[in-house]
Amino acid sequence: MATQEFAGAVTAVFWNIDTCPVPRGFDARRVFPCMKRYLEKLGYTGPLTMKVFGTLKDTPADHLEAVSSTGFLLYVDPFGSGSNSLLGYMSLWRAHNPPPANFMVITHSTDHVAPIDLSRLQGWRYNVVTPYPLGRPASSTNAWESFLLAESRALEKENDYSIQTVESSWVCEVCCSVTGRGFDNFTTHMSSKEHAYWKSTYLPIAQDEYEEEEEEEEEEDEDEDEDEDEDEDEDEDEEEEDEDEDEEEEEEEEEEEDEEEEEEEEEEACESSHLLL
Repeated sequence: MATQEFAGAVTAVFWNIDTCPVPRGFDARRVFPCMKRYLEKLGYTGPLTMKVFGTLKDTPADHLEAVSSTGFLLYVDPFGSGSNSLLGYMSLWRAHNPPPANFMVITHSTDHVAPIDLSRLQGWRYNVVTPYPLGRPASSTNAWESFLLAESRALEKENDYSIQTVESSWVCEVCCSVTGRGFDNFTTHMSSKEHAYWKSTYLPIAQDEYEEEEEEEEEEDEDEDEDEDEDEDEDEDEEEEDEDEDEEEEEEEEEEEDEEEEEEEEEEACESSHLLL
C-alpha cells in the first residue's frame, strides 16, 4: 500500500510491450483502466503518466492504436526489449520529476539481458511499484496476463469500465526523438523512407531491408528506363516503316509516271506514222 509520502505523488508507468504484449483475445483498450485501478487500489492517487515502449515491430497496429488512444505515450525504441532502454527512459523522467515520485514497471528480464536492478531508484527516494516480481520470461509473461485478467474482472464486477479516448501521441527514438500526434501520422512516419534510413543505422537486419528496398527501387527505375528505351525503339521502328512505305509509294508513283510517258510517246509515234502515210 502507498505510504503518506508517496500516495499523492506523481506516478509514471513504463510498459515494455515487446516483452509483455497485450494477451491474445484481450481488449487492448482495457490495459490503461486496469493499471489505473490497480494503482488507485494501492492508494496512489496523484498525477499519472503512462508510457509504452519497444521496437513495436511485432505489435499489431490495432493494439498500438488502442493503447495510444487511451492515454499511453508511444515510444519507438531501436533497442526496445533491453533493460538499458527502460532505465534510460526512467532516468530521463527522473531528471524532470524530483522525489517523492512513483515508478510502475511492466517488463521482464530476457535471457540475453541482465536482470533489471531498480533498487538504486529507491535509494534516491523514488518508489518502485511492480504488480508482479520481475523474473524469467515465461513466469513474467504469465504473471502479466494474470494481472490484467484479474484487474479486468474486478472492473466488471465494480461496473466501472469507462474507457476514455484521447488523441494518440508518440515519440520515435529511432529518428532522433521525432514527436507527433495522431495515429495516422504515426503509421505514415513508420513507413517513411526517413524512418527506414534511421532504423538501418541501428539494426543490421534493418540495414539489409533498407538496402534491399533501395535496390528494388533502383531496379524499378532501370526497368522503367528500359521500357522507355523499348518504347523509343518501337517508335523509331514505326517511323522507319512509315518512311519505307513512303518510299515505296514514291517509287510506284514514278513507275506510273514512266508508264504514262511511254504511252504518250507511243501515241505520238503512231500519229507521226499516220501523217507520213
